[in-house]
Amino acid sequence: MAHNIQISIQPELLAQVDQTVKKVGKSRSAFIAEALRAYLNLLKTRWLEKRHIQGYRKGPAVPEEFDIWPKEQAWPDP
Repeated sequence: MAHNIQISIQPELLAQVDQTVKKVGKSRSAFIAEALRAYLNLLKTRWLEKRHIQGYRKGPAVPEEFDIWPKEQAWPDP
């Protein structure tokens, strides 16, 4: 079930949202919820990428770790 909330938003940003929702045929609520989901997914991706980078800095790949993959790749003939 959705919850009603109250937020403050700058007039210029609200005008952009209103113009966009008219173009895409969504309600403000649906558009903002979709934008929040997209931003949360972006943050999660960035967080996971940061963790991967930190992990490889702590224990970098050994030279042979990825040697199998070139043999597994299939490239089309030009």
